[in-house]
Amino acid sequence: MGQTIDQVLSNGVRAGYREVLRIKVDFVAGNAVADVGYWLSESDRTGGAPVVSFDYPLIPLAELQASLQSAADTENAVGAFLAAQQAESLEGAQQRARDVIDAAAGTARARFVTVAPGQDGTYAFKFAQAEAYLAAGAPEDATAYPWVALEAQETGKTPAEAAQRIVATGTPWTTTIGPLIESKRVGFKDKITAATTVDAVLDLMREGLSALDAIRPE
Repeated sequence: MGQTIDQVLSNGVRAGYREVLRIKVDFVAGNAVADVGYWLSESDRTGGAPVVSFDYPLIPLAELQASLQSAADTENAVGAFLAAQQAESLEGAQQRARDVIDAAAGTARARFVTVAPGQDGTYAFKFAQAEAYLAAGAPEDATAYPWVALEAQETGKTPAEAAQRIVATGTPWTTTIGPLIESKRVGFKDKITAATTVDAVLDLMREGLSALDAIRPE
């Protein structure tokens, strides 16, 4: 008798089925050593696929004594012990979920802007200077606005054309898309921090991932 699970093992293997292959009880030491095999699925196990991972947990007999009446009960007790040992703490789940949300926000930004060291500052300088240049009446001499002047020179556009393109490109980001991504990132991280159970944390993480994944160029 095995147990269907959904677990990523310490070696990175995703296992979908677990079976206790052997258990050796040491009544003197007061513990038991279980040989536990993992497969990708129950059909892999019954079909004779090789085990994808093995572990040998040392289990206090107090965790098993009520369940030593049958092999099936013992296996259930071993499985329950393993699940408890592998369960995330609330704090650990919250930190992992916050990290995932941060990464997903970065991925969402990368769908709209170039994500590279210093690039966000470059966008901000360009946009602010292009707005200032246009607000000044788009003077023919744009040397006081080097972000605009040099881009115009390199692209063969007039300074006014270069500034207008910078503003047209940046406005959706600065007024809509960027604020939306940031609001989702901060909002879901706050909700995750306020959550009181691991299940709630994971539900919020999945909800946040879905919300950020939906923010895409039209």
